[in-house]
Amino acid sequence: MKKTETKKILFNQLKPFFESKGYQLVISKYSGFIKRFDSGRDWIYFDAYDFNPCQNIHYSVMKNIILIDEIWQIIDERYFNVERLNLEFAHTLKFSYESLNSLNKSSYLPDIREEKDVLINTDMIIEFISCIALPMLERFNDIREIDKEINGDIFWESDWRKPFQVGNFPFHRLIIAFLCGNKNFEQLYHYHNGLFDYSNKEYPVKIINGKNSIEYLRAILEESGKWNTAS
Repeated sequence: MKKTETKKILFNQLKPFFESKGYQLVISKYSGFIKRFDSGRDWIYFDAYDFNPCQNIHYSVMKNIILIDEIWQIIDERYFNVERLNLEFAHTLKFSYESLNSLNKSSYLPDIREEKDVLINTDMIIEFISCIALPMLERFNDIREIDKEINGDIFWESDWRKPFQVGNFPFHRLIIAFLCGNKNFEQLYHYHNGLFDYSNKEYPVKIINGKNSIEYLRAILEESGKWNTAS
């Protein structure tokens, strides 16, 4: 089967399930199913590895929180001088069947050679999404639950090979810790700032008003009364 044909059949099979959960199918460079909220959106992105003549579906589950995007956008524009034109597919947190189960493989789903294989994939996807992913996304509507995972008792130096991936990890983890009033915020801040100081010895980093990007982020976070923090 060809990649386009495989994805078309897959989306047709998945569409009734996702629509029953309030999601809409979006066909674009990052095709998948999106559910929007006032505070952000949940998004399940699908693609296929083209191993002609077979296809292998892979997908990721993502949550986006608008407030975190807004803070990061300020850093992009003021510090990195980058204008972010499209935040539609930005994500705060990402996970998958593979990451939650520590699988060192691109996809747990079986290869697709004919239409009946798409139906097998569909059943496996719906099982994971309904039993694991959707309850987890609901839990993460409270960013304090995200904070517990990435800034909890077990210290994460990075999100590499962790159950959850966070875009721009040092920055997003500090934003989340600050908004949640995490008692370990100072420890996290000094850890990442120390890494920047160490790397600056060999690879000079950009300094604005005497601040590197981590220090600049803190200044933004501490702008009095600007951000609504978690209660």
